Order: sequence, then C-alpha cells, then structure tokens
Amino acid sequence: MDNDRLLDLIAKGRTDLVIDLLARPGGSALATAGRVTVLQWLIHYGDVTGLRAALAAGCDFGILDLGAELGNAAFSGFWKAADFLIEQGADPDWRNAETGETVLHAALYVRDHGAGWGEAMERNILGDYLPLSSSNHPEKKN
Repeated sequence: MDNDRLLDLIAKGRTDLVIDLLARPGGSALATAGRVTVLQWLIHYGDVTGLRAALAAGCDFGILDLGAELGNAAFSGFWKAADFLIEQGADPDWRNAETGETVLHAALYVRDHGAGWGEAMERNILGDYLPLSSSNHPEKKN
C-alpha cells in the first residue's frame, strides 16, 4: 500500500495503521506533515495508543497547538487523549482567542449535549485543574 492510501485510511479512522506508517522510512515525518496531520487524526479519534506510538517513534508534538488539540479532545469526550495531551504540556487553561471558549467549555458542552463523556472529562482530568471557586469542582461542597 502506498503512503497516500495509508494516510487516507488513517484519516478515515483506521488509526491502527499508524503502526505501519511509523515503521516506514520517513514515517515520523509523514505523521507530522500535511494540512491535518496524522497526530491530529489520532486525537480526533481518541487513539492514545497511536499517540504513544508516535511519541515513541520521535514525532514532534511541538508542531501542534496543544491547547487547541486539548479542546478538541475535550469536545469529543476523549478524556484519555486529553490526559495524554496534558502530560505532553497542553495547558488546561487554554482559551480560544477568537471565541474565548476554554477546554472546560468543550467538556461541559459534551456533558450537556449528549455524549455523556463531559462529566467523566471533568471528574478525571479537569477536576485537578478547576479552581476551587468553580461550582463544577468535584471537591466543592454544596
């Protein structure tokens, strides 16, 4: 299978193929190239195993806006991907410059609009970062 086909399949959700991509000569460079990178597709699909493989293969996560990608993971309800991104240096207090929305806004949207992951995101990841004054902080007493 040629590189273009492999990249197309990864973009369509076959994130397991990132292992094949990374094993190819120049695979790490392919994973970080393009308008939407393989790293971004891995975040989009919540594939933490693929992200860890990319990190181990030497992919440069510095090409990403980690705060924006953390917001994307939170919006999609992928708390494990969000945790991974925070481990890589994503700022939980990141704010979208255009809208003012934060990672917490994204997580709350998911909680309030269906996927059911927003609450897990708050509890498992963002709870450690919410100010105690927040009414959503898990340790705040009512």
